[in-house]
Amino acid sequence: DQIPEHLAALMLTLELMGAYFHHVGALGEEGRMALLQEGRAILQSLGAHQAAQVKEETPVEVMDKVLGELFATGDVHLRGITGEPPPRAGQLGWQPSDDDQFTLPDRSGCIGYADSERMFLFPEVFFAKLMQFKMRQGQRFPVNQTALLRQLKDCGRLETYAEGTHETFRKNLIFEGAQRKVVVIRRNDGGEETP
Repeated sequence: DQIPEHLAALMLTLELMGAYFHHVGALGEEGRMALLQEGRAILQSLGAHQAAQVKEETPVEVMDKVLGELFATGDVHLRGITGEPPPRAGQLGWQPSDDDQFTLPDRSGCIGYADSERMFLFPEVFFAKLMQFKMRQGQRFPVNQTALLRQLKDCGRLETYAEGTHETFRKNLIFEGAQRKVVVIRRNDGGEETP
């Protein structure tokens, strides 16, 4: 993230403001030093707070948490490979019905497909949903889409594919008779279905 650079720029700005105010006579040397000391303490506190938040949750953990919330509220869902409810459908946006089947909420948007081990996500759609969710909370998603995919790869959850001499995260697969560009991420939602 760019937080350290922003804090350094703010500190430099504070130092320049202090020098200017001292130069024009608005602050004496003691006042300038007090301003710098108080500003430095505030910026160090902000930096420490940000570092603690970054250590608390990795972007992959944030993704899992947000997807879990989006699935639980029915805002989004994943379909099974042929369009049916996927394995553990109740954890992927589907609601149990009275006849031990699953249905979709009316407003639910499909962000991809799933089998018992993997999610086949439409990359732009799923990442946009992550960002929208965080924005509604007054926050932003901690990294961009490419950085998230790299972190998923680094922790062994993202499948990669050779494309000529490079490696790619995206793959064209056929679902319900149509070719779709997806990223393939190993599921992290555990075992048995919970109604």
